[in-house]
Amino acid sequence: MMVVSKYGFSDIPSSDGARIAAQVVSGIGFLGAGVIFVRNNLVNGLTTAAGIWATAGVGLALGAGQYIVGILSAVLIIVMQTMTHRISYFAQVASCGFLRMTIAQKNGAVKNMEEFLEREKVEIASVKINKNKKDEIKLEFEVIYPPGFDKGALLSKLAEESAVMAVSE
Repeated sequence: MMVVSKYGFSDIPSSDGARIAAQVVSGIGFLGAGVIFVRNNLVNGLTTAAGIWATAGVGLALGAGQYIVGILSAVLIIVMQTMTHRISYFAQVASCGFLRMTIAQKNGAVKNMEEFLEREKVEIASVKINKNKKDEIKLEFEVIYPPGFDKGALLSKLAEESAVMAVSE
């Protein structure tokens, strides 16, 4: 973005076109900050915010007529995003998510589900419980999965439980 700011707007006499680039950088940075969330000491959206910011830089370069810089930057961004996605996929880090389920209403049903998740080594961060008149309980667990956890296997095990009527992630 500095190259675009320095050399991209030099064809406008008696004005400072580089201010455009400076305002785009700060404005997109502000918008990108809205994409970043911290929940249970886990940061989500940082790569997305960086991608938005980098894409704005590519747009500035192309808009300023610096096509080679813009195209090379776009290719570099795509390569880096692909590489970091693959690295994070193989990294052994915890991940968070939601488990939503409908279970039959009976004594100790919620406690049984909590114990089931604990046996599966899934940490429960929060629980929302909604009872309805159909003898069903709707549960929403915010959970932290251990590193390398197989979420599909957990959903299959939950679906096999007799008390579980519906389950989704």
